[in-house]
Amino acid sequence: MTASFPTVIELLHARHANGSVPGARNDNAKIGLIIEGGGMRGAVSAGMVAGLESIGLLHCFDTVYGSSAGTINGAYFIAGQARYCTTIYYQDINNRTFINLARLFGDTPALSLEFLLDAVAERIKPLHWDKVINSPIPLIAVASSLIDGRAVALSSFKSKDDLRECLRASARIPVMAGRPVEHRGMRLWDALVYEPIPAKTAIEDQCTHILALLTRPARHARHDLSFFETHVIAHLIGRESQDAKSAYLRRTNEYNALVQNLLSGEIEYSGKKASCLAVQLPPTEVAIKGTEIDREALVGAAIAGFKAVYDTLGLTVPQVVEVLTAF
Repeated sequence: MTASFPTVIELLHARHANGSVPGARNDNAKIGLIIEGGGMRGAVSAGMVAGLESIGLLHCFDTVYGSSAGTINGAYFIAGQARYCTTIYYQDINNRTFINLARLFGDTPALSLEFLLDAVAERIKPLHWDKVINSPIPLIAVASSLIDGRAVALSSFKSKDDLRECLRASARIPVMAGRPVEHRGMRLWDALVYEPIPAKTAIEDQCTHILALLTRPARHARHDLSFFETHVIAHLIGRESQDAKSAYLRRTNEYNALVQNLLSGEIEYSGKKASCLAVQLPPTEVAIKGTEIDREALVGAAIAGFKAVYDTLGLTVPQVVEVLTAF
């Protein structure tokens, strides 16, 4: 990169050192933070945004883009509650109230976003909804529109209820978390169908720089779909949308190709380019399952994500202990 087009790290450090805030930048860049989810793998990106919060980098970003659980992590980050959010994964939703695969073919979804958003985020560990809605740093909740057959960017939230439904739509894992969410005149499912990592959305939104928080360890490619995913989940998705089913079936190759592009340092869509930096766990870390409920594994994943941010940004990695911060 030339001096007039700094790297993501250089720009973040410069903004942090200069006390740069949204609406009063002294550069011509737009930095987007993109946050991957993946069910309980969201513990990793929750730990990562907690690391960014600990360093004090929130106001260095111009927009936050989330997919699935990454959107919920992004909301807590914007509200100044990232470390608080991280504890949700290993204290509040690692249980059968939230995840119970025995419910897969029953009336209640196997993964209950209703418990997460209507109980945890409302009463148990409440999100500061107004801070997200009124933040100078917009949250973009990426979801999959079954009507349009593409990813859609949900933003400009009108109320707490509107924001909550957009979070629900972005994280509504097909079949596992229930039927599509009907909101804003659309039928919406989890971002994973069309855009599991919202890089394209960020570039189309004019980002010049992207920091990507990924939830799989380095060199851990997404495996081919299992027999159950191919023949059961995909079949049930097809009942709602054949286009969504096709996108779901080809997502492994597209996902792995996108990760490689993010790791290359520069990514391009429709003639628009952005400098990018990906934060990943070390390849020695165990990949967390999307349905993981073991407390020790989730705590370890969150701490590893926290440390990965410091390491990627070239900062001294602190000693990390599990702590609950009250808000």
